[in-house]
Amino acid sequence: MKNNTHARPGFTLTEVLASIAITTMLVGGMAAFTVKVTSEMTAAKTRNAVAHWAAGQLEQARTINSPKQLADFAAKSSLPEFLQLKMVRPKIQATVNPVPGSPNLSRLDLNIQWTTTAGAPASPVRLATLVPVVEDKP
Repeated sequence: MKNNTHARPGFTLTEVLASIAITTMLVGGMAAFTVKVTSEMTAAKTRNAVAHWAAGQLEQARTINSPKQLADFAAKSSLPEFLQLKMVRPKIQATVNPVPGSPNLSRLDLNIQWTTTAGAPASPVRLATLVPVVEDKP
């Protein structure tokens, strides 16, 4: 006796809908991951550019040998416009302090903070250098 049921090859509607749902979740997860990675890469590039600029500023400060000129340099420190455009609420703080026990050395600290475009505080850039200074003679 022959079986009269005709089995059709293919997938049921439930199987197709389940595979579409799984595929949608995978694509959505990959899109979110891609956005996060892109955001982190942009933040890292900005932080690297800020650190590079700050290192150059400290190197330039090491050529100054007068405490007054060094203090003026620190007071006038500001981020260049191309970096400010990459940052939200940038803040730079430059301080000069004498080194205890070394009258001919000053420490110049640069602290740069900002917020990312996502609204989270970025990891600050903090660099310091020692600058040999000679007291001004009247």
